[in-house]
Amino acid sequence: MHFQDDVFEIPNWKGNKISVARSKNGRIAVVDFRDNLIANALPGVVIPFPLLQKLVRSVHESQFSGSALNAVTKKLKFYADLQSLASEDIMTFSCLGPIWLAGPQEVARFADWLIREWGLPLKKLGTAMMDFWRRLPHAQTGGRNGSEFDWAITHKHFLLLAENEFSGTQCTNLGIQPQSDAGSDVDRICQKIRA
Repeated sequence: MHFQDDVFEIPNWKGNKISVARSKNGRIAVVDFRDNLIANALPGVVIPFPLLQKLVRSVHESQFSGSALNAVTKKLKFYADLQSLASEDIMTFSCLGPIWLAGPQEVARFADWLIREWGLPLKKLGTAMMDFWRRLPHAQTGGRNGSEFDWAITHKHFLLLAENEFSGTQCTNLGIQPQSDAGSDVDRICQKIRA
């Protein structure tokens, strides 16, 4: 199948041809977000909740027009950021989704590996939970619009909050007082909870 210049085919992570579209500013997006997943990150038919919550209309939809817009909105009836080849969320779920889907023991094995790699003086976890894209309360206002971390591992004695940056740098100058960053926001929230 061959398309016009703004809709065409490329090989995916598995070497299979997939349909993609190019936006007006050159962003490449897959027609079906599932084609953007690496390997078997989505083994079943049901879309796991972490991905489902990310399937929302993107503010970048207006960057597509004509046949490219028709292509990227055909499946969902709108364009979602998970369709972008540069989506950090889809890369995060592709890498960590299989661990999460394998259950609490596998999450704990992964956390144990991280603990060993970082040289932390912690015992094996046994079981642990993993979450994706949870938003913390805002550290300065207590509102719902605080930092959103890409993934977290929780256990009764362990909390890991992670922000993936596959390119670029960590956001700074956050909040009402712009000298804030996500790490210091978490520290402020933890201090309030302990107080």
